[in-house]
Parts: sequence; C-alpha cells; structure tokens
Amino acid sequence: MKKVLMILSLVAFYVAMSAQTSGWFSLWGEAGYSRLNNNIIKDKDLPKVYDIQGFGAGLGIGYEFHYRKFIATIGVEGNYWDMNTMVDNFQIRDVDMIDTEGWEYSGVFDLRNNTDRYQIAYANVPLMVGFNLPKKWYFLVGAKYGLNIYGQSITGDKHTTVTHSGIYPQFIDEFKNMENHEFWTYNRTYKTNMTFENNLAASLEIGRYLSVKDNIAVRLALFADYGFLNIHKDKVEGRFFVNDPMDFGVPNPDGVFNPRYNALLLSDRAYKRTFTPMFIGLKFTILFKLHENSNCMCEWY
Repeated sequence: MKKVLMILSLVAFYVAMSAQTSGWFSLWGEAGYSRLNNNIIKDKDLPKVYDIQGFGAGLGIGYEFHYRKFIATIGVEGNYWDMNTMVDNFQIRDVDMIDTEGWEYSGVFDLRNNTDRYQIAYANVPLMVGFNLPKKWYFLVGAKYGLNIYGQSITGDKHTTVTHSGIYPQFIDEFKNMENHEFWTYNRTYKTNMTFENNLAASLEIGRYLSVKDNIAVRLALFADYGFLNIHKDKVEGRFFVNDPMDFGVPNPDGVFNPRYNALLLSDRAYKRTFTPMFIGLKFTILFKLHENSNCMCEWY
C-alpha cells in the first residue's frame, strides 16, 4: 500500500508540475557601457593612465524554461567591446644619437596625444535563474563563462605624434623643425593582435515584459555583467614605449631610434596587474513559445 501511495504521489506531483510548465526560444540583443577595471600602479615618474572604457554590444540565443513564477535560461551569446584610454604626454630624453654627418648628439622625443584602443570579442555561455514578479516585472541572476575569440590593440590616431629634436654639445640651442636632419613631427599609429584569458562573470538582469501574447513575449531590461577573473595574459613587449623604426621605402640602418607609444596592456606597466571586464546596459529580448502544458498565463502577472 505504501508503494502504491508513493507512486501515486509521484505521478500527481509530475502532473501538477507538467501542467504549469512552458519552454521558450529566446533571442536577445544588448548594448551599453564597457570597462576594464584595473590596478595599474600610479607612479609620478610615469605618464598618467586614464580609465579604459567605451562601448559594448552583444547578441544571443537560448532556451528558457518557466515553471509557475520560476525561470531558468541557458544559451550562447557574443559580446564585442570597443574600449579606449589615454596616456599623458611624455618625453624621452638623453638618447645617444648620431646624425647622417657622423656627429653625436642627444636625442629628445616628445610623444603626444597617446591614444590606446582595444577591440575585444567573447563567446559566452550564460546560465541564469530567476522569477517572474508582479505587474510583469522579472529578474534573472547567474553566471557567464566566456571564451576569448578576438582581440586587437590600436595605439595612436591622426592626432598622435612624435616630435624629434636634438641637443648638440657644441651648440647652445636645441635643434628643432629641420626635416633634412629628421628633426620633425610625424604621426604614429600601430595595430597588433592580442589574446586574452577566458572570462567568468556574475550577471544580473532586471526588467519588464512589454508584451505577452499566446506564442510570443517581448521584454526590456537593465543588465550588469561583472567579470571577476583577470583576463590579461601578462604578455608584455617592452616599456610604455618601443623602438619601431619607420618604413621610408628603404631598409633602416641598424641602430635607428624612432619610438612609438606602446599599447598599455603590452607594456611592462601591465605586467602582473589585474584587468577585469565590466559590461552594463540595456537588453531587449524576444521569446517564442516552443511548448506549453497549460494555457494559463497567470504566472506572468
């Protein structure tokens, strides 16, 4: 008798649950503010680094399960972040140089308007749970595991310049604006591919259903993704400047010094530092019903 009662209880429980469940295909887009939080050490002897921040966007698809007011969702999404920072103007002095006439002098290089741009893309797997709230409000909370699929740094733009001047011990004045001696101002930009570590972010979403019909629902939400793993690979390529001789159409002689600003994340200032991404903004979701074991929509109100 006990076994029969237990079986009947399980059957009744299953029927009660299945009578109030529904499954939905979800399609979403999101956009907002992106940022790389970091703990770069401020040093009065080094140029100041400003916040690394910019714009982010994403697209995703998934499956969403509803049981009464409970929600569970899993999917795949792609995030793209376009972030920028600025580094204060700085000067490289006392560089031992030799001009084309064989005269020795001390080189001076002013690097100005040093822009630093990062384009980063991740493929994420979000796993979220939450509840439908009264008056068509809802919330979801969970985690997103992200795989880095693209990264690029762009240092410099049309305003980024290097000005070369020279100090000769036998002359009083500093030599400037003499193009025939390569004492001039020139533009320097540089692109390089980068890779980042995988990301694990805590995620929160709070929003409201804009429309609920028999087979489709639309909602708008505020979201916040906060990464708590360091995505920097600690791959550094020199100081906050690097020597990268310019291409004048002929091979540069050995020893030519033509510095450019180095990407912050590729410089020694980023070594053993922590960089964690943050992405907040608006999320628009469309839900398409796949199956439902009840015609009741009351759990959404």
